[in-house]
Amino acid sequence: MLLFSEKRCISDSEDEMSSTDEVDIPVGPQLRDRTLNSRPARLQDYVMNAELFFRHEPETYAEAVNSNQQAEWLEAMNSEISSLNENETWTLEQLPSDRIAIPCKWVYKIKQNPDGSIDRYKARLVIKGCSQRKGVDYGQTFSPVVRASSIRALISTAASQNMVLTQFDVSTAFLYGELEEEIYMQQPEGFNDGSGRVCRLKRSLYGLKQAPRCWNKRFGNFLCQHGFKQNEADPCMFMHCRGTEKVIIALWVDDGIAAATNEAESKQLIAELKSELEFTGKEA
Repeated sequence: MLLFSEKRCISDSEDEMSSTDEVDIPVGPQLRDRTLNSRPARLQDYVMNAELFFRHEPETYAEAVNSNQQAEWLEAMNSEISSLNENETWTLEQLPSDRIAIPCKWVYKIKQNPDGSIDRYKARLVIKGCSQRKGVDYGQTFSPVVRASSIRALISTAASQNMVLTQFDVSTAFLYGELEEEIYMQQPEGFNDGSGRVCRLKRSLYGLKQAPRCWNKRFGNFLCQHGFKQNEADPCMFMHCRGTEKVIIALWVDDGIAAATNEAESKQLIAELKSELEFTGKEA
């Protein structure tokens, strides 16, 4: 903002009738002196800046195991492998002569708290889907997501009928999808048993071209088994009616929102989801 000053002539009739003094009168608000807002930096600010400077997310497995955070990254990778084994993501088999094993890689990420401090170290095993061959390793890849108009309609219905809204998120959602194709993957770096076998995938994995489609199909089948009906106009909308009580679900990839007639119906839905999936939810 620019400041302007107006020069005015003021005559003094009592002292000097012929003399005039020029006075600067500011027009508009004064800018604040921001030097007054400066404060000495705190010790924790220096510590946080130093932590951010030395924080590094490795690009490769070798870089991770040779970094100063070796223990943290190894723990994160072991946790990921344990999760994959629990879900029975693959079986170790000999590679057929007419097939090619798709390579995979580790992706590392440092999860942060709102204040910038480290929450946890995350390692994700990702298959290199760019090496997949259409017609051999995958067919259809399209996966629908709920329309914005459907979400607005759900929220409007929930508000008019005083329904309970619950927002939920499915952790490692793509790992729940069941593959129809025969896909082979190289053993993860750092976890190769040296037998020469490869991983035959039973479930979808992050990086696969068809992973979103497999997950969407799995979630839809799960809801239909529990009495939900899929909306014909929007395949990512599901409804379950029981007398005067009903539950409506809208799904956007691995995030969703559910509207239930009462709190009891909402809690029952959450219990059913937790029995099948690694699920987190809260009332919206």
